[in-house]
Amino acid sequence: VVTPDLGGVAATPVERDRLMQEIGRRIGTLPEVASLAGADRAPFLGHSMRSYETDDGRWHQGCGTLQVDADYFATLGLRFVAGRAFTAEEVKSAARVLVISESAAGHLWPGKDPLGRALRLPPKQRNGPPGPEFTVIGVVKDARLTLLSKVDEADLFFAKSAANLWLV
Repeated sequence: VVTPDLGGVAATPVERDRLMQEIGRRIGTLPEVASLAGADRAPFLGHSMRSYETDDGRWHQGCGTLQVDADYFATLGLRFVAGRAFTAEEVKSAARVLVISESAAGHLWPGKDPLGRALRLPPKQRNGPPGPEFTVIGVVKDARLTLLSKVDEADLFFAKSAANLWLV
């Protein structure tokens, strides 16, 4: 895991994103590096939990969320059981698509095909407009990304181009 400290080097988010991409490009050219992926956090170093509304109007709490780039699944060896990974263009444009784990599919849409289904973020303010909607494009095998001692219950992966860290 490579986590560059950009304090004082990159003043704006645009500069930070550009610098992180350049660091990733350079790391990726090293002969020792078989694969490189960007993410907002490394496995086993915490997680973010949120609630989401499914496209059939049910709310679900306790979904672990990660923001990752197009190479994340291959770098971590996460196998797809349905659908596909993000394209580089989807990551670059922060398209409203997501990949979910098998357990998440079972919790969110029991007995149904999750591909093409949608999740909505809660409103930013109470009684505010609904949050953005994301469409499921892929399902990966369950993994141990939070605790080594147990498989995660429900992981949701969102496309993100600017990594906070690099997984090598």
